[in-house]
Amino acid sequence: MRISVLTIIFFCLLTFLSACSDSPISPDASDQELDRIIDEGLEAWRKPGAIQEGAACANCHAPDALDLAYFDFSSNTLKRRAEPHVSQFSSQLSANDFKKIKKLVEAQRIKYGIQPKDPMEFRPLQPGGEVLPGNTAAERDHAFGRQLRDMEFAATTDTVLSLEDAKQHRDAWLQVNPRRLKIGIPFNRWSEDPHHGTEHATMADWLPDLPRIPREGRAGEWYALQDAYLDNPTDENFWEMYSNVHRYTQSIFDGRSEHFFHRKYRSVLMAQHIFRKELMGQEEFPDRPSLAWFPTRSDDIDNPIWDIGLTAHGLRNGPDDEEDFEMPPDVLLRSKPSGSIKEQMDDIRVPWFYAGWLFDQGLQHSGGSSATTQARYFTLHMHIDDGYPIHNAFAITRKLIVENFDTEIHQEEKPINANYENFSNRAHRHQPGNENAREIYRLMTLNSYRMMALFVQDYIANKGIPSGSEEAEERVAHWQETLDHFERFTEEVQGPNHTYNLQLISDVRIAILEG
Repeated sequence: MRISVLTIIFFCLLTFLSACSDSPISPDASDQELDRIIDEGLEAWRKPGAIQEGAACANCHAPDALDLAYFDFSSNTLKRRAEPHVSQFSSQLSANDFKKIKKLVEAQRIKYGIQPKDPMEFRPLQPGGEVLPGNTAAERDHAFGRQLRDMEFAATTDTVLSLEDAKQHRDAWLQVNPRRLKIGIPFNRWSEDPHHGTEHATMADWLPDLPRIPREGRAGEWYALQDAYLDNPTDENFWEMYSNVHRYTQSIFDGRSEHFFHRKYRSVLMAQHIFRKELMGQEEFPDRPSLAWFPTRSDDIDNPIWDIGLTAHGLRNGPDDEEDFEMPPDVLLRSKPSGSIKEQMDDIRVPWFYAGWLFDQGLQHSGGSSATTQARYFTLHMHIDDGYPIHNAFAITRKLIVENFDTEIHQEEKPINANYENFSNRAHRHQPGNENAREIYRLMTLNSYRMMALFVQDYIANKGIPSGSEEAEERVAHWQETLDHFERFTEEVQGPNHTYNLQLISDVRIAILEG
């Protein structure tokens, strides 16, 4: 049997790749030595590889491999994942370059003092750092309710029966920090790998399957922006790099999945910036205001994490035809063993909506239509995708309180928005099955309705009925719709405050009619 020279060369490269195990970097290495190793590694990190039209590692990951350092990916995993990218041509990624990348990862861990996280256990942006216990969504939803009650959160322990009560509950809602509360919704892992089984051959992770390669002749400008950011990783330099992704890079594929993977790459950039600030001992993401990038971007933010949830909503029934979510054949082959596109989007939708909401909890700064600003599909899918009713009541109420009352992120006063969207018209039908969970859910939901109804009543008493614009008329229509759903829910519950609820609903309706 004859073997080509190229095959022999390529085999030797892979053998070298397997054997490259230089002695580890000393933990006491000087800053100058670490910088030298990082500079050499960055050159290799940005070098075109053998597949995906010469994509480099930097075209899918953090600008300096920080994400690989942040997670405890083994040397064997890095080697196995790198092998398809290694080329026999000197102008492309070589086994020697891979050795430099391994050193780059090692140097980053020393430089930042990283204790790498288990990539199978740690889920980026997971509130509270871990998922609440439970084998089913219903069990984890109940665990979330118990957590709120155990911490004596007013909405789950007390009852709103006056405007003064409503104001006290509003203040409790403003003080609660959703990023530090554990939830029962498992966020996606950083990277899924078919090597661990077909259930891991899925797009339900952070890393994009389509790279963003530099546009022809623009690589120097693109990497200069990355260098400026790496030299001084402030929010301002991050946004300068991030905002130029489209200007200086492009996808290798123009099918309709390109938008989805472009958003994933932007999400990777955002997440690695959060990792970096945490490692540098700067302000951590969980402690930022409800508009996460305030004050360095106090206007509308680009929220690609939320947008991935929107894309997954659009594919809730799967693509109608191949062009609706067309992917390159090799990408499709890697993702399909774990299930259909629909099944994978089912694993993406709620986690990415919730993670995107954590960046903009009033949902007034993430762009888009009323589907975003009113949380239309977010509230829909937390009812129907496995079902997280207590989480849903929590998220929509916090959203309304932030939108209406969080003056730290907006000063413009508008008529009270009391639009519960898809939460409201399904609230009575999608209650928890467990009796104790249902009790928490009902108290929380009724408190939310009563609180907002009392604020609407107070607004009318002090400022009258808003008018003169389409937005004002829409607000009043939402008040009326919410009262209808409040009435339907209170009739379903028939609780101890049933009479009070009906009287409040009647009083607010009269106030709307009389102005």
